Amino acid sequence: MFESLHPNLLALFAAILLAVANILYRDSLRELSPAVASFVTHLVMGFIACGVYAASGGVEKWPLIGILWFLLAGLVGHQDVDDSGKLSIEWPWMELVLTPEDGEATPKPLPTEMPFEVEANTALGMRGFVKSKSLELGSLIELTPDELAEICFFVHTSANQVHNSAVEYTRRAGIQVVDKKETRESQQCTESSPSPPKSDS
Repeated sequence: MFESLHPNLLALFAAILLAVANILYRDSLRELSPAVASFVTHLVMGFIACGVYAASGGVEKWPLIGILWFLLAGLVGHQDVDDSGKLSIEWPWMELVLTPEDGEATPKPLPTEMPFEVEANTALGMRGFVKSKSLELGSLIELTPDELAEICFFVHTSANQVHNSAVEYTRRAGIQVVDKKETRESQQCTESSPSPPKSDS
């Protein structure tokens, strides 16, 4: 069935579906728990895979065992665990540190409700540490909304650092880089600035 379609057309369809899926994932995770979102995602992918499987010649081209393994995505397998038989997920995070004038430092995990009260003459600081979560073999990989938000924040921050480093390296190499953000801000300033008065000749 797919052999008759041009590869560029298939790539276009895949890009559109991926973009739509990313938008739906982002919006749904605001309302649903990660477990429900994962279940719905696998359910939809299962229906699509079975439909393609049925329309592509059956077992000869799409082994049923391959589809079943595809639906098991999200479970901790033997290749995921270490010598202790567990999967360890680690990510960097931050916490506030409250240090009274005559006491020991007390960590306060983020996120925290704002505003919050502290004793007088208390030093407020911040430090980084590594958070971790262990999962047993065969268990479902589940993250709380806070844990997922922390991991996404770390990935977003790291991606920005890589982007800024690449732009800085490119500019040092003498290559002109057009910053879309700076261009938009310049256009907004130009549009908002008053036009010069016209003189009567």
